[in-house]
Amino acid sequence: MDSGLLLAARLQLPPFSPLAPSPPGEPLAAPSSPPSAAWIREALGAVHQHQRAGRSRDAWPLFRVLEPLLGELAARDPASAGGVLGALATQALVEGDWEAGLDRARRAAEAFDRAGDAGAAAEERASLGAGYRMLGAWQAAETALGSALAAGIGSVTARARLDLARVRAAQGTMAEARELSAAAAGSFADAGETAWEGVARTVIADAAAVTGEGALAVVEARRAAERLASSAGGRALAGAALARALLAAGEVAGALVVAEQARGEVTGRLDEGEIPLWLAVAAARGAAGDRAGADAAASEARRRVLADAGKLRDPALRRAFLEAVPAHRKALEPLR
Repeated sequence: MDSGLLLAARLQLPPFSPLAPSPPGEPLAAPSSPPSAAWIREALGAVHQHQRAGRSRDAWPLFRVLEPLLGELAARDPASAGGVLGALATQALVEGDWEAGLDRARRAAEAFDRAGDAGAAAEERASLGAGYRMLGAWQAAETALGSALAAGIGSVTARARLDLARVRAAQGTMAEARELSAAAAGSFADAGETAWEGVARTVIADAAAVTGEGALAVVEARRAAERLASSAGGRALAGAALARALLAAGEVAGALVVAEQARGEVTGRLDEGEIPLWLAVAAARGAAGDRAGADAAASEARRRVLADAGKLRDPALRRAFLEAVPAHRKALEPLR
């Protein structure tokens, strides 16, 4: 499941960066009864540190204190309730439970609304929109992302624009996808968020490739590759975009080399762009006349889509994941 970018945003880390290991802090003192807002903030800070450092299991003793308070906090301290729900959303996503993560993000946004914290509510709705986008639930994604954009919070606006661009690209509205992703790329560049800019430029490149503008697609994909060169995951994402761009430009040999290099960056599962990467490998191999190699890559894409779909409990979300996301639909096509 493509969780990498969403979790990077929630953990306040650059895309494709390693987790931020840090030694565990001092144990928190036992809370008063009921716990004060100050203690809850301190506990949430400790939870966030555990999650950023890859120690999400260590957060559960704190959650066992915090989660039972939600009913009471919703009435007397909605800001703290929103913080707890947001932390639980991150925990669920880290653990691979997408539906629980999205439900908790939605409830967190509603709690922040009640608390009058427009910025925190917008952050949660941007995450909610990103999650629904990855599942192919376009209407829910558009609603959440529209609310996040309406808040006008700088860093949230750029990420929401990028996700809305990806929604538009999936829906086939390439001109709007390019406009939104270009605006997002500019905002990220101005903020010095180089990796996020690189991700936005892969969207511009893909939109140009789809509309037959191969030369532009190659330029944008190479710009993306420059900005994503510092991590294996970033190189794989940009490499897949460049392979697609080179195919659109008719440069089959170059596309095959780049696609295979991108595939070589991946050991195990890739947490962002995995299915499009395998499809890019399949397309490049097929264009180069390697039918068996193309079928093998396409079969791998299919296997991974079905494995992820099997983790979704809601039939409507599972159907959207399989049928509405273009890369997933492509991966499920019969082999030729």
